[in-house]
Amino acid sequence: MSRGRVLIVEDVKEVRDVVGEIVTRFGYDINLAASGEDAWKMMKSDCFDLIISDIGLPRMRGDELLINMRNQSIETPVILTAGVDLSGSSINWDVLTNYKLLRKPFKLNEIKKNISDLLSSKTQKYN
Repeated sequence: MSRGRVLIVEDVKEVRDVVGEIVTRFGYDINLAASGEDAWKMMKSDCFDLIISDIGLPRMRGDELLINMRNQSIETPVILTAGVDLSGSSINWDVLTNYKLLRKPFKLNEIKKNISDLLSSKTQKYN
């Protein structure tokens, strides 16, 4: 039995496949998208319990995807991943809600804890 549905958004196929395999091993069903734009299209026709998205995506950055979600009142929790230092970026962190930031490369226990934290807070929030 699945623990929930996770959409993984990553432009690097090898990274996308590895993260997908990890999340599947944790007991979740996965869907994969190669860009923020592809993910946005999928979200319009499908529901997910969690989104794991790289920030540096083509055609719509991960933070832009999150902003679009919140602007449409989609409160699905999001794990944003980044392989670069974001301290000097133009991202407005104050407008982002219900997310965790995970630096690449991350460890298995880090992603598992972030998934667990976000999904348990989602359950607590709506029960």
